Amino acid sequence: MVRRRSTRRGFLGTALTLSASLLLVRLGPPGVRTAHADSPDDLIPVLLPQDVRPEEHWVAVNLTAQAAVGMVGTEPVHVALVTTGKPGWETPQGQFRILRRVYNETMTSASLGITDPNDQYVLTNVLYTQYFTWAGHALHLNYWRPDSVFGHERTSHGCVGMRLDDARFFWDFLTLGSRVLVQV
Repeated sequence: MVRRRSTRRGFLGTALTLSASLLLVRLGPPGVRTAHADSPDDLIPVLLPQDVRPEEHWVAVNLTAQAAVGMVGTEPVHVALVTTGKPGWETPQGQFRILRRVYNETMTSASLGITDPNDQYVLTNVLYTQYFTWAGHALHLNYWRPDSVFGHERTSHGCVGMRLDDARFFWDFLTLGSRVLVQV
């Protein structure tokens, strides 16, 4: 087991390499041990694709941890707590690419065919939207949920919702064609 310390800014602690294909990223500020530093709940597993290039910018979304990890090659550079698809609207697992980017988006329940009157919405000014499926799954700002859901609750219709600073980070970090790996 190799221990590496992150030297980059972000909500990132120590990364532990267990094998050539699995990386455990510790949630927390760099160089600071939290009260639960040895808890498995603080570790975010990231499967490393075998074909990842050393300078490739990509994101690993872990559905179990409700977290997104920005990666450069095999090095974690940023961790964001997220909210993903709720039951019946699960975020798809697999490897995707950023297909389309919209800086400021309006999202509606009608565009997804949602007919439940209790689930209707029109959301304006959804910033930093990066679609990774043609069905509408995206990384984006989620300003309408309280901070308490990020990292804890699945509340979306399949998207990966983020707080403002995290959504902005991934907007600047990723480009069209960037890899998005969604895993449990």
